[in-house]
Amino acid sequence: SKVKDEGNLYFKAGKNKKALLTYAKVFAFTKGIPGRNSPDTPDGGFDTSPYLGNAIKISEEEDHKCNELELATLTNMATICIKENQAIKAIEYAERALLRHNDSFKAHLRLAQGRALIHEWESARFSYLKAKQLAPKEHTAMIINELNRVKAHQKADDAKESDKQRKRLAGAFGSDSGGDEKEK
Repeated sequence: SKVKDEGNLYFKAGKNKKALLTYAKVFAFTKGIPGRNSPDTPDGGFDTSPYLGNAIKISEEEDHKCNELELATLTNMATICIKENQAIKAIEYAERALLRHNDSFKAHLRLAQGRALIHEWESARFSYLKAKQLAPKEHTAMIINELNRVKAHQKADDAKESDKQRKRLAGAFGSDSGGDEKEK
């Protein structure tokens, strides 16, 4: 779509806010199409039948193309949010993308990246594993690197938590931190 392509140009130019606003226009166009079977609106979107009857109806193939356009747009929007450290929005866009195509490598990848941003390591790991399952071979090494990074972060966070618990327990039982003092 011309609108998505325009958003891509803004993204490549580093104009992320403008790209997001442009990408959002895609949904303004696709939501208004009569007979859409949109995952965001289970009833199929705006009901035009009282006005148009069944004279205008989108074909299954056209509906599929709309879903593919929305999928690509949502994964692009998630990418921008990840770059802008807006993890919650990135996760939201990735989840909406997965409603359109549950086997989308990019949607699972963006979901993993968003979850990693907010230190949801186990969820991120699960999403990276799903992305790895679906990924073209040229992306496998990158995903393995991300999985290793998540594992290292998770291990570091676990070690910090264990250290905090150890200190709390030591404080609760009155252990001293200075060791034995020599008698005079």
